[in-house]
Amino acid sequence: MTLDKCVNNDKIRTDDGGSLRYVIEGLIMLFLADLKDYTEQEVKQHLSNEYAGKDGNHGTQNDKGELLKLLDEYNVLVGYESVGNWGCDSSSYFLLQNKVTLEYFETSGSHCSCYGFEGQFYLSPVDVTYLKSDKFYLGCGGYDDDSDENRESVKLFLQTL
Repeated sequence: MTLDKCVNNDKIRTDDGGSLRYVIEGLIMLFLADLKDYTEQEVKQHLSNEYAGKDGNHGTQNDKGELLKLLDEYNVLVGYESVGNWGCDSSSYFLLQNKVTLEYFETSGSHCSCYGFEGQFYLSPVDVTYLKSDKFYLGCGGYDDDSDENRESVKLFLQTL
């Protein structure tokens, strides 16, 4: 699988039909698995709806409206989410870039309960050198039938940063 250079603002699909990449104003975005047919705005709305709430690990509280407003400051470059049967063995990963500073941030989530990804939105700064290294690993959901392809798509995408 290769990442094609795009010059327009169209959706483009990889050869296998699995992932969907958008080119918006020259910015390529990669959305995979359960998010493969989402637009960037739909991904942001989804993050706001599903990831808002009290974050027990970081002690933060994200209101849905506040989170959506915060997300307006970022471009979503990578969106991966795989929800298993009945919500079990699910995982997600998002790479965002601040529109002003151009710094990269990541957030991820997992769950094996009926509470979903609630309260798991926390932006952590991430260095592009790390993202391009062999140390970066995309943890995929246990029900993701395309996990190897999704990892490879993300790996190739990150090399373009």
